[in-house]
Amino acid sequence: MEFDIFTKTRQPGIIPLAPLSKSLWTCSVEAAIEYCRIVWDIFPTEKLIRFIVSDTSSLTLNSWSQDQQNLNHLMAALAQVGPPQNVSGKECNVIHGLNAAIEALCECSEIQHEKRTSMTESAGKVVNRGRIICFTNVKSDLEVNSLVECFQSALLEHNKLASSSDSLMIIQHCELVMMHVYPVNKESVIAHQPKKAFCSAKLSSSMLLKLEIYHLTDLHFAEPETLGER
Repeated sequence: MEFDIFTKTRQPGIIPLAPLSKSLWTCSVEAAIEYCRIVWDIFPTEKLIRFIVSDTSSLTLNSWSQDQQNLNHLMAALAQVGPPQNVSGKECNVIHGLNAAIEALCECSEIQHEKRTSMTESAGKVVNRGRIICFTNVKSDLEVNSLVECFQSALLEHNKLASSSDSLMIIQHCELVMMHVYPVNKESVIAHQPKKAFCSAKLSSSMLLKLEIYHLTDLHFAEPETLGER
């Protein structure tokens, strides 16, 4: 991200500004935070968002509780986590985070629990829908397909566990959005894939990343109000 953009001839003796850049981690965090800000401004309590980071294992930064559904909590949690570090000898895999995200979607939110345990007609109409947005950098289309297959297997497995549990909920619908984030000075090796059971986007700058996030927030307006939607 170049800040020294002046094209006029500089006077002698003026030292040009050094270029500033943002890491993929910073761009991803900014886009995700902007997504939360927009959603919570429009739906202060209706839409719940969980943050999960993943390297050699997954780490959940907040819960479905309303007191952790705010930007202050997320910013403080992200500041403690910091950017990813190179871990030698250990396997870093985003599938840990995808698995944790599915597990989180099976958990009841406070509103879902209240509706399920109420003695009203709506108690049996509570559905569980969600969207998982995964910011990552992948090396090939084969890796994307492998992640999607692992995601689908994990979704089926967690739904089996939830079907035999009184405290968990089956996920009726889950949208997976893969955000392939790569440096602006490199070409993406990932082919664009049309929306199937998941949608794919490849983004080479923080501006494009934010535009895609704005598009995802627009989709909330087209979704009907349903108890349990996250």
